[in-house]
Amino acid sequence: MAVGVDALAGSSMTEKLEVEQFFKNSPKLEAHEAVSDKLRSFVENCQAREQHVAIVTSGGTTVPLERRCVRYIDNFSGGGRGASSTEYFLKKGYAVIFVHRRKSLQPFEQRLPSLLDMYTINDSGSVTGK
Repeated sequence: MAVGVDALAGSSMTEKLEVEQFFKNSPKLEAHEAVSDKLRSFVENCQAREQHVAIVTSGGTTVPLERRCVRYIDNFSGGGRGASSTEYFLKKGYAVIFVHRRKSLQPFEQRLPSLLDMYTINDSGSVTGK
């Protein structure tokens, strides 16, 4: 995985070998080639426009404790900080790669009104819009 090693310019040989080993032993993404092509195209497009790129990770992380995972360590982050950071970068003109956990908070979602806030229930039990 040359891309991972290239990103470690100035690192020791041991660190580079550890990164190579990590990528070698990690399972491949299902649509690995298609995702790589899209990502490469996105970054090249940003470079052509001289636009800065930010990568934001958001939501919880799960780490297996063994190869055939029975136990794992998990945090249940909702993704608020990642969503807010993405909003900030977009407002500053960055292109953003937003990597998130399923069901985590998305950028600009926290600013949307709740559906329940748009209606009231009157004394007779009828629902009316505000």
